[in-house]
Amino acid sequence: GYAKVKKDGLYGFVNEKGEEIVPCRYECVESFWEGYAKVKKDGLYGFVNEKGKEIVPCRYEYVESFWEGYAKVKKDGLYGFVNEKGKVVVPCKYEDVSDFCEGFAMMQKDWMLGFINTKGEEVVPCRYEDVHNFCKGYAAVHKEGMWGIINNKGEEVVSCRYEKVCNFNEGYAQIKKDGLYGFVNEKGEEIIPCRYEDVEEFHEGYATVKKEGLWRFINKKGEEIFPCKYEDARGFREGYAQIKKDGMWGFINNKGEEVIPCKYEGVHEFCKGYAAVQKEGMWGFINKLGIEVIPCEFFEDTLDYGIEVGWEEIVNDELRERILALIEKDKRQ
Repeated sequence: GYAKVKKDGLYGFVNEKGEEIVPCRYECVESFWEGYAKVKKDGLYGFVNEKGKEIVPCRYEYVESFWEGYAKVKKDGLYGFVNEKGKVVVPCKYEDVSDFCEGFAMMQKDWMLGFINTKGEEVVPCRYEDVHNFCKGYAAVHKEGMWGIINNKGEEVVSCRYEKVCNFNEGYAQIKKDGLYGFVNEKGEEIIPCRYEDVEEFHEGYATVKKEGLWRFINKKGEEIFPCKYEDARGFREGYAQIKKDGMWGFINNKGEEVIPCKYEGVHEFCKGYAAVQKEGMWGFINKLGIEVIPCEFFEDTLDYGIEVGWEEIVNDELRERILALIEKDKRQ
């Protein structure tokens, strides 16, 4: 709704009516994000809101866009945060900080890392060599060459004793020890020992694991639930999992039955009842009965969609409209 304009060598913004909402008095401006735009004046940075008010004065050497209501700022070579009212919530006293994620931001002091909350409280002291952002209440941390996991109280629920850790999903996190993989639960208990060559995260109660070069499925007790082993496999989505056999892909259901034969060169996971499949180099769609509801006649680059947000992301207009029409038809039945 706003356009960057330049007048007498300086920049500002106009709205769709051509009204100057931010006067042309800045050396540099960036596009609005979350209702605020980064601006530069006299070599220093600040923010304006959509009414043109300078809510963060131009007094910082560096600023980043607002994220979760806070913006990273730099002053005298050190970093802190301001909120959307321009108030300093974390003083500029850290060597580096990350954006807030789930209410926590990484901070660096004396080359070590920890976390602060939105009140500026150091909830996790700077004692780690590396950290990942919080995800679902947990964050991976690295100390003395090994990885562990902390909760949002700063407690090490998984001590730093693994070569690799991943985020929790369905209550379990992948771990690596002595070159092999297993799983821990949210209490830090090694429920599934590190005996696999590779593992994928749990989905719908099952995980794919690799042993002796082949993939199989386990439940949360670590039991192998299906007798068949595959060249490759993916986690369950909507009750179906992708499997690869004799170089071709198909699907099994959660009983281990091969409900869609391995006859495709490639497959994507099911989303809202449909999955993309590849045949003779071209892509189309099948339903859960294995019926090709859209023939394989589209190039792969038309399938540039995000599975979490659904088919609306397909870049090919014709293909997107056809799949959305099928989903809408299903809703009416």
